[in-house]
Amino acid sequence: MTHEDLKRIQSYRGYPALSLRVRTHRRMPEAQQDPTRLKNLIRHAEKVMLERNISSAVVHDYINRLDLFHRQLDWRYLDEGLCVFVAAGRLAWVMLPEPVEETVVVGETFLTRDLVRIASRTPRYHLLVLSEQATRWFQGWGRRLSEETGHGFPIQNQENSHDPPEGFNKGVDPKAHANERSKVFLRRVAETAKARINNEQAPLFVAGVDRLQALYREAAGEDAISGSVNGNFDGHSPHELAAALSPEVERWQQVRRHMVLERFQEAKGTRNGVAGLREVGEAAAMARVDTLLVESPYSIAGTYDRETGRVITVANGGENDLAPDDVVDEIVETVMERGGSVVFYQDGRLAGASIGAILRY
Repeated sequence: MTHEDLKRIQSYRGYPALSLRVRTHRRMPEAQQDPTRLKNLIRHAEKVMLERNISSAVVHDYINRLDLFHRQLDWRYLDEGLCVFVAAGRLAWVMLPEPVEETVVVGETFLTRDLVRIASRTPRYHLLVLSEQATRWFQGWGRRLSEETGHGFPIQNQENSHDPPEGFNKGVDPKAHANERSKVFLRRVAETAKARINNEQAPLFVAGVDRLQALYREAAGEDAISGSVNGNFDGHSPHELAAALSPEVERWQQVRRHMVLERFQEAKGTRNGVAGLREVGEAAAMARVDTLLVESPYSIAGTYDRETGRVITVANGGENDLAPDDVVDEIVETVMERGGSVVFYQDGRLAGASIGAILRY
């Protein structure tokens, strides 16, 4: 799931917007019951919509599309949770790397809280698999990789002849010739990749043999790559690639957390950094947060006004104990909606602040 996917789902307005969440499993024997769980949830969704006096024609349309989705879903490759969103003329679904509570919700908008919470805690990244034949592009989210086509990918290597053409200067080393042809190809790959990630914050990882990686770094620049895995991955599946890449993604996460924490310590106490729930809430509402730092687990029951930044907690001013929102989740979602990034830390790493922010201005 990309940030753009999340924004598209969040932006929908219209009744009835149907959201389903179901617990799924990666492994047998638990996964055997997943089709039945979703089928039962679809039947429950039908009952809920009819109880809301939604027209039978609309209910019939929604359930037919859900039943078709159920039949076509590849149950071999699920994750820990599944969210399905249905509205007039559309159906979207997202696999999640964490378990969810089974839920059916009908409203004016889709239920996206789990997506926001997990998206903010789970690394999203790109993987470029270099090859002499065809370079592939993958989107990564947590432990899941999916190959992306379009935007120029996969890129076929039209420069892959290793033999100098007939009449070529016999004093030229054929290996040097092949190297030059590879450089031409990888410059084209680098230009396409740059355009692909130009407006995204996700890091780029590269997989391939040492020679191709060196040529790609020369073409794209060292700063364009967040990490790499050495080897020939031409025939590897997304699952195999994800397993090979996982240690490198974890290393990148650790380095990033350390660097962001250092920036926060330098900014805290100046006009470039704030700490504390109310201060951060106000900055988030004003779209001033560049990077949000949150200890995990950290949650506060209450209400949060995304326009004014006002925070009211149950313990401090709330009039009842039924406040439906987690203020921390609301602030996280607001920061992400307004172009900021979020980094989570183990409890205690923020030296008692629990939540802080590096500001844009």
